[in-house]
Amino acid sequence: MIVSRNDVTGDNITSKATNDNFRNNYDLIFRKKDMSAPLEKDIEKRVKDYAREKGMLAYKFTSPMRAAVPDDLLICPTGRVVFVEFKRKGKVPTPAQLREHERLRGHKVAVYVIDDIEQGKRLIDALMMPK
Repeated sequence: MIVSRNDVTGDNITSKATNDNFRNNYDLIFRKKDMSAPLEKDIEKRVKDYAREKGMLAYKFTSPMRAAVPDDLLICPTGRVVFVEFKRKGKVPTPAQLREHERLRGHKVAVYVIDDIEQGKRLIDALMMPK
């Protein structure tokens, strides 16, 4: 139980919350993020740099009239074009992004979600292989 004093009346106020409950709620609200995992922007930069080293074009893509479109375009020297959605490790696309990915895939467009630098490099290597 937490006991505090009302500054106006001087009465004691008792709360059912315990210090442990307070700590748990505090941790949920202000929990520090896992700083060992690279940020989305860091994954994106490293993978796109690797793609450029391999001879690909890598563009940041924004669609002015449509939300939830994947963030980046990768263009192979062979002319193959794919969309890539970068996420922080373990994060997943939003429902709106997933719907847009399915819409694109329904039109035979390749869409990949990358949340790891090594995974991204493997994708680049696979895209660069002849069909």
